[in-house]
Amino acid sequence: TTVQTKLRESVSVKDFGAVGDGVTDDTAAIQAAYSSGASAVTFPSGTYLVTEDVIVIPDGVSTAGSATIKCNVSSAAPINTHSHAMLTVTTNNIVDGLSFLAAGNLCFGIGGFSDATHDCKNIIVKNVTATECGIATFEPYLGFSFNRYDETAVDWIQTGKVLAVHKGLNVRVTDSVMYGDTTYNAAAGNTDTSKVSGVQFFFCEDSVASNITVYNSRFGAWSYGGSPKNSANNNLSTIDNEAKNIRLNNIIASDIFSSAWMSNTDSGVIVGCQSNNYEDACIDFEGCTNSIATNNVIIDTLAKGLALTALNGCDNIIFSNNSVMTAKENSVILVRDGNSNVTYSGNIIKSTHPTGQATIKIWNALAALTTNNSNIVIENNNMQEFLVDAQLVDKVIVKGNNYYGEGRALILSFVDCNKVSVINNTLRFDAPYTDATAAGSPVQVLQGGGTLPHMETTISGNQIFDCTSTTGIYVQIATEASPYNDVKISDNIVNYIFFPNDWIHTQPNGTKGRVIASNNYSSLVGVMHTPASTISRTTVSVPNEKYNPTIMYGGSGVGSLTGTFKLGDIIYASAPSPSGTIGWICTTAGTPGTWKTFGAISA
Repeated sequence: TTVQTKLRESVSVKDFGAVGDGVTDDTAAIQAAYSSGASAVTFPSGTYLVTEDVIVIPDGVSTAGSATIKCNVSSAAPINTHSHAMLTVTTNNIVDGLSFLAAGNLCFGIGGFSDATHDCKNIIVKNVTATECGIATFEPYLGFSFNRYDETAVDWIQTGKVLAVHKGLNVRVTDSVMYGDTTYNAAAGNTDTSKVSGVQFFFCEDSVASNITVYNSRFGAWSYGGSPKNSANNNLSTIDNEAKNIRLNNIIASDIFSSAWMSNTDSGVIVGCQSNNYEDACIDFEGCTNSIATNNVIIDTLAKGLALTALNGCDNIIFSNNSVMTAKENSVILVRDGNSNVTYSGNIIKSTHPTGQATIKIWNALAALTTNNSNIVIENNNMQEFLVDAQLVDKVIVKGNNYYGEGRALILSFVDCNKVSVINNTLRFDAPYTDATAAGSPVQVLQGGGTLPHMETTISGNQIFDCTSTTGIYVQIATEASPYNDVKISDNIVNYIFFPNDWIHTQPNGTKGRVIASNNYSSLVGVMHTPASTISRTTVSVPNEKYNPTIMYGGSGVGSLTGTFKLGDIIYASAPSPSGTIGWICTTAGTPGTWKTFGAISA
């Protein structure tokens, strides 16, 4: 290796005439440095003024420095096929430690293009600071008709697949910050008009944005693999998912439109993100498949946006172990328009609204949509002042959730759904439930003559405390034309189970459905309220019992129990000890039934 070759491995932009005074246009000098054949280009301290979409970093060249690159923003109209980036990466590039400065959230520090001849791949961007501009964007160059400057929340202009067969591959953007233009903020309600976002992956694969902090922007980080809507009227499109294996990790976003957003992306992961002050959907999957959002923290003090959403034909989506606290009333968690296999599990969700409730809403907004939401599971969540509202769902399962609230309104509502399972949920109120009418019961299943036949309803193992004496579980059919088939209500602790009319059992062919109401327990006198005609048409009706548990003392365990026990029977331990438990409680009636420990004793 000659001395000259060694020196050419790394060059400074100042070696090629760059001034770095923030006034002189250094675009040509910087491009000369990159075109010199050096494998590394450095930026000494200073502020380098450049023109966007001109400087291209060749294959295999790395960039480093502690300098600031400032964009000489043009007043010309945006060009859809350009990224408006100060530096454009190509393949096998590293950009480390630079700061980028612009004005008005109109451009990006770094952009990467794929086109008909090459992928933009193996890119590392790290330790970057962007002020009034986005950190980085990666997108195809040909056939890309999406216009991010003119799009609105309901009109995505992307009419077909991209023409380029190549994509952004193996891109890593880490440990970087965007300080956006502060005129964009959620309180003002205008973050959706910001022209840029923190990190953008358009039609990319195997790419990661990690440890990214974004303020005052449209999106914190997002992945776009085709539109789940078209520009006509929000209809689902047939565009394939062209983004895959995208991970948004530890995105911290504030004063933002949406913190972490994925459209038509397969195998997406949103994990460890933190969000506050957002306008639209904080974490949003639209038309995505096989994706998960987990261990995220969401705080909505402005009472504006949605928290965890699955929209427009998603399939196999999981929201798990997230924490949501919102001041918003009504819809906060949303499953809308033709989604399947969506699960909310192990989340902590709380509304701080002073008088109302937030809602987990499952429905179709599009009247012409023929694909209903199907197989929606809400399980093992802790919910405070959150209502589950499901409408026109083929199959919905709500199980193992703990609800706590002030008893302001109904808690679990199912309207015109096909198969409903409400199992092993606990509902508690810190004040008596406020609605004393049966029709205001906290658990309601209603059939109002919708398009779905109600084939099966199972309500089992639920515990509903602190209700008024005439509320509990309410099951109603609105017209005889839309009947139930099977209704099974068993092993619940609840004041009343209420069937208000006799249409519930009549089928169109004249056959009778079944109602099984068995082993339900009440802390008050009486359980089943229903017209006499309904009782007479019930195929199976096992008498329900008053909740009157047996309390036993001196137990040493439940392994040797014999006999038949009721739900709620209690055995107190004969020799309680530190770190042990007070005793055992029967959670499923039987011989001897199912028993669980209760009452932890401190060490």
